Amino acid sequence: MTAPLLTPVRRRLRASAGAEGDRGASSIELAFYTPLLMLVILVTVQFALTWHGNQLVGAVARETARVVRTGGGTPASETAARARAVEFAELIGGENLQDLDVEISRPTPDTVRVEVSARSKEIVQGLAPRVSALVQGPVERFRADQ
Repeated sequence: MTAPLLTPVRRRLRASAGAEGDRGASSIELAFYTPLLMLVILVTVQFALTWHGNQLVGAVARETARVVRTGGGTPASETAARARAVEFAELIGGENLQDLDVEISRPTPDTVRVEVSARSKEIVQGLAPRVSALVQGPVERFRADQ
């Protein structure tokens, strides 16, 4: 008769021992997983900022190429295009583009090539890669009707 009475007591002791053994486990798990979660969030946000910087650099390259192409590809149009690149980068990018570099070249007499590179906004210094865009197109020239 005493055997059936011991079984519920043993169950209760085992249940309370199991509960005591897990006490504080979620705090330890939180301490281990929080830095990993923060790292994943940091990398995701940095990836988004780099993607955004790449889009901004592409827009600056297209605008710079437009100014050179419509200006006939002259040295004066190249100077105006460099100034427009800096102005346009500040206008659309604000502080998201840093260390802007604009290279304008003429692979052929009828072609303009513009390469714009910059560093996108960084969460951690040195973590963001450099973003760049290349645009190439023909120089626009006026041709009178024949």
